[in-house]
Amino acid sequence: MEYICGYCGHAYPTIGERMNCERACHEKKVREEEEAKVSKKNEEMKKDKDGLIALIKERDNLDEKIANTAREYDQKYGAFTSAQIVPWIRPFDALFGF
Repeated sequence: MEYICGYCGHAYPTIGERMNCERACHEKKVREEEEAKVSKKNEEMKKDKDGLIALIKERDNLDEKIANTAREYDQKYGAFTSAQIVPWIRPFDALFGF
């Protein structure tokens, strides 16, 4: 009688050999699943980090554009200074002193 491994399908003449194979196959499967989880998590973290960096760059570009526009407005009309507009642009930065 042959005993078949439930994971890889190899045939063995004894139950003990089949059990050893199933144990090794199970450990391999568990390792692969854990590696897949870690890999997926790392990919998601990288994607989220890249998105965050893109948003930060966009914010910085907009901040620069707003500061330039405020400077031009101030030169043209003398009503605002850039220092007066910064709290409107980045209220949390102004609040925490960044």
